Amino acid sequence: MKGTLISLRTFLDMIQILNLGSSLGIVQNGKLTGYSFSSIESVTWEKDAIGYVVRITFLADRGCATEALLIPLRDVTNMPTWLDTTAGANVAVNDILSWITSGTSTPPVLNNILTTLQAFTEYEAVYVKDATNAVFLEVRVWNQDTQTWSSVPTYYAPGSNVAVVPVAPVVYLDPTTTLASWYSLYQNGVTRTPELLRVTTNGSTPAGVYSISFANVGTTNATVKSQTLKPGETVGFTGGGMNNKLGAISYTASATAELLIAYVN
Repeated sequence: MKGTLISLRTFLDMIQILNLGSSLGIVQNGKLTGYSFSSIESVTWEKDAIGYVVRITFLADRGCATEALLIPLRDVTNMPTWLDTTAGANVAVNDILSWITSGTSTPPVLNNILTTLQAFTEYEAVYVKDATNAVFLEVRVWNQDTQTWSSVPTYYAPGSNVAVVPVAPVVYLDPTTTLASWYSLYQNGVTRTPELLRVTTNGSTPAGVYSISFANVGTTNATVKSQTLKPGETVGFTGGGMNNKLGAISYTASATAELLIAYVN
């Protein structure tokens, strides 16, 4: 019996080539067709009047002659290195041969499926308060396979994606009460205490203030955080959020480099 020549040129739509792990997948007109790697006899390329074509021949089945599959490279849309050139044809042949011989790596299509499945991970997130009264978000992941929660919860400060370890013991908070309290705080704010200092000696500001500013009202240079602050210059810092605080800031001052320091507790 004479074999069949399968030419993908007979379709007008573009072609997508997939490594399905144990077979070569080809998508045309929204239809996926698979060709088992174990049935492939050879892979090469040829050039005709239209362009470069990958030619795949298959092992004879039940006495039939070898079939061939032709893939025009100019119509392949998802393999950017499979160019319609000699170099691109060699890359295409090498890729297909490596897919055939590889039995250890996870196929790209299976990786995509795995990523999609993992995207539907279930979790539980609740507000907690530790021994220092700091509030954290406790996150537990649900294992679909074992139908159990993750053994160790992960804790995050509000607005952060960096895991932290709260100070035990941890107390669970009523989310309704907590959110109502935060909303009230957002609406009404908190009364802060301003402080104003004039200094002529070296020192550092207290840690934990919400904002601070320095003004050199002297006649010679002072320094703030080891940087020169010239006469008449001012510099300020803020925690940048409702409850963010600043660390201690060192400065140098003198009788001729007097600093006016204003901060909010």
